[in-house]
Amino acid sequence: MPHGEARTNLLRPILEREAEAPDSEALRLLVEKARSRHPGAMAVLFYGSCLRDGITEDRMADLYVVVRSYREAHRNPVSALFNALLPPNVYYLEAGNAAQTFRAKYAVVSMNQLHSRVKGSALHPYFWARFSQPTAIAWHDSDDTRDTCLKIFERAQQTMLAAALPTVLAETSDQIWLHALKQTYATELRAENALRGADILATDPERYRLTGELFLKSVEGSWRKPVWFGRSLWWMRRAIGKPLSVLRLMKAAFTFAGGATYLAWKVERHSGVRIPLTEWQKRHPILAGIPLAIKLYRQGALR
Repeated sequence: MPHGEARTNLLRPILEREAEAPDSEALRLLVEKARSRHPGAMAVLFYGSCLRDGITEDRMADLYVVVRSYREAHRNPVSALFNALLPPNVYYLEAGNAAQTFRAKYAVVSMNQLHSRVKGSALHPYFWARFSQPTAIAWHDSDDTRDTCLKIFERAQQTMLAAALPTVLAETSDQIWLHALKQTYATELRAENALRGADILATDPERYRLTGELFLKSVEGSWRKPVWFGRSLWWMRRAIGKPLSVLRLMKAAFTFAGGATYLAWKVERHSGVRIPLTEWQKRHPILAGIPLAIKLYRQGALR
């Protein structure tokens, strides 16, 4: 059996287990509200720290709403256009019961774009880096959709580790994951510190050890891209990644109510740098965004 096929057979059960969403009233409420906002939703994906630790009132869940088409999902044609040109669109929502209110940041992406942007031909890691990590399928409209999502997770992981392979110093499961995470963080405006990759691996060491070993086994004896070529690709990813991050933040200012407050909270949570916001900055996030980003960068909150 070819190494790649063997890896698929062993990796699939891991992804299946991770795709099982936790039994959580908070998650059900948030998923139902997110779905109701976007006709043609095919799946809702759940990832990030709340997947690991649970949704509470003082934390914000991370969701992806995967849709058939942007025209169907958005009532506003301008929103549909910008979603297609620079995916994803990001929104904020609250849902709850009589006793509690839960919050989520969710992104909207079409199934076709998500599928294409986790492939090896997709230069920027925005999507394949996210979905190479554990992701639950909180809701899906059919078994075919669920299967497609699992294939996307598998392809994302393959792309992530293959991108890191040419420039990793030691071909071990831990090192290739650490290197991949470090390199992908460097392509975005990240608030996380340099140890963030190690922190992620520590959340489930066995998962990252096993998936890293499966990948390395699958590429044994295969041709490697030259180191210089791998470094050139990461340089290009960094060169385009920072401007894309700024454009996404500016686009989110139109869709993300309370976005400036959320971003300041996110930065403080991950870097320890606190930036008090004025009422003017809260009301005009685009005009305030550029000088605020410069201030955060100077204070070491963005790297």
